[in-house]
Parts: sequence; structure tokens; C-alpha cells
Amino acid sequence: MTVKRDLDVVGIDLCKNNAECTWAKILIARQNPVLVGCYYRSNSEHTVEQIEELEKVLEHVQENHNPNQKHTVLLGGDFNVPHINWETGTIDSRCSSRSMYEKLMEVVDDNDLHQVQLQPTRKDSVLDLLFTNKPSLVDSISILPGISDHDVVIVDKSLSISINTKAPRKIKQWSKTDWDKLRSEVLE
Repeated sequence: MTVKRDLDVVGIDLCKNNAECTWAKILIARQNPVLVGCYYRSNSEHTVEQIEELEKVLEHVQENHNPNQKHTVLLGGDFNVPHINWETGTIDSRCSSRSMYEKLMEVVDDNDLHQVQLQPTRKDSVLDLLFTNKPSLVDSISILPGISDHDVVIVDKSLSISINTKAPRKIKQWSKTDWDKLRSEVLE
């Protein structure tokens, strides 16, 4: 996850899990924070356990970092689920791992998340998704050619974020102090 340097961002410690994901909290002056997660689901496995691990992480984030359900939540990434039509909320009849797909739809529904990225990101498949609990804040989504086999999803979101203008804090490394030199300078 890459974060703009002048935003006030804190990493979120996660519960023990086997999901490939990371989370951060964007702190906003006088507003509720924004919780941002990145997720990757390998296409080589099609197991319900993969989605159960994501569910465990989402539950942890919601319980420990969004107890009143007031924060904006964004979860994006390569979910590798090409057989869901997100506009209709249906699973393609040719899908061989239906239980995994159903579990994903159950998890996002249970967490009040809405999938707002509907454009193909690899050939004709919608693999890279963006879920949020506040879809009305998404202004636009555009797709750009990527550096891998997937295109890049660019999201414009309506948030008023104040820029962190605090100077970086100096941390003295006392273990590297030349004590003899310091003593001689103080005694002069």
C-alpha cells in the first residue's frame, strides 16, 4: 500500500490470519478516520477458507477500529472472482467454485460493503474490485494500463482531508553519542 507522504496515516495491526492483506487508518482533523485495506486472493486456489480469512480480518478491523460503524471503509484489490456480475449480484452458472463466490458475497453484505468498481481490469474480466460502506462518496472510477497483466484502478473520492503540516519529529540516538566530545564541549 502506498500512501501520500503528507497524509496522517497509521498502520493497523491485524489479528493472526492467512489473508494477503494490509490495512491503514487515514486520520482526518475533526472527522472520522478512513479505514483503507488492500487484499489479494490468489487465483490458484478457489477455497472458502480464503474468504473466511478475509472475513476474520474484516471482523477484526470493524470491532477494533470502527466500533460505531461511522468510519468510511475502503477495501480494494485483486479478488480474482471473474464470475460475479456485480451489477446484478449474480454468479455465472459456469462457475466451478460457487461456494467461494457465495461466501465472498455474504462477507461483503454482512459488512455493509458495496462493490463500486465495475470496469474490466484484465481482458474482459472485472478482477480488481473496490468495496466501500459509503458508495455515494465515490465521484469517479477510471482504468489505466498497468505494469502487470492487470490494469490500474483510479478512484476519485469526495473527502475533505487536511494535509499534515507538522515537521517530522527529531529522535535523538543517544547510543551513538560521543560522550567524551560532549563533556569537553560542556566544560568549555
